Amino acid sequence: MTNTNTLDVAATVAQIQQLKKAGADIVRVSVPDMDAAETFGQIKSWSMYRSLPISILTTKLPYGSPS
Repeated sequence: MTNTNTLDVAATVAQIQQLKKAGADIVRVSVPDMDAAETFGQIKSWSMYRSLPISILTTKLPYGSPS
């Protein structure tokens, strides 16, 4: 799972790249709110543009949970 702010596309994609290099086949990205959900589309597009062959899953955190 990434531990970056989902709204920081560059940092999240960089961390996904690092996880892929470390051997991950699946990466989970938290999507705590609507802004993060919209940003996830950019993360997915950027990851595809960089040809990262990795599955990216999202997790919606319950309201009031720490992100």
